Amino acid sequence: MHKLFPNLEKKFNKINNSIIVVGGGRWAVIILQELLLNFKQLKEIIIVTNNNEILKNFSNKQKKKIKLNNNFDFLKKKNKHKFAIIANSNKDHFSTSKLLIQNSLNLLVEKPLVENISQYKYLLKLSKAKKCKVFVSMPFYFSYYFYYFKKKYLKNRKFKIYFEWHDEINEIRDGILKKHDFSINYVQDTIYHFYGILAC
Repeated sequence: MHKLFPNLEKKFNKINNSIIVVGGGRWAVIILQELLLNFKQLKEIIIVTNNNEILKNFSNKQKKKIKLNNNFDFLKKKNKHKFAIIANSNKDHFSTSKLLIQNSLNLLVEKPLVENISQYKYLLKLSKAKKCKVFVSMPFYFSYYFYYFKKKYLKNRKFKIYFEWHDEINEIRDGILKKHDFSINYVQDTIYHFYGILAC
């Protein structure tokens, strides 16, 4: 973790027992890789997916920490889990978040959080009632080069920012075909990235 985020690192290190990852696509693979690389203290990673091939490129040593489930039945037992990362289909983010908050889990949700404002208000009310925290991923917020650029070139200067966003079709990234969800509005899909950049 970069020195710009020391407090963030302390918070991350509180996750020292187990974590749930929901999803079986490209982002779920990336999340698993990051957890295994940076959270050595984790004893168990539970991944909820129907994709039984998700672990094919992981070593046997790495697989020992990962438990594969195709449903949430394990939550019916005494729940020792406190944290979950949601990286399944966009259309399922709301229902999955609702289920996990009802089980008193703190969440990191891959963008978009929800599809509309009524879903957002529902999760806000539910999370307050359950005293859970819900975060939305904004990868560019953690991109060191934006902080470097701001400090070196933009400090005490007035400037304008223009966004021109391109997403290549059928791109292979991290060895996996990047799929596009055309059911989600373009602005709704990209606004999290814009906000993450502007918040740096």
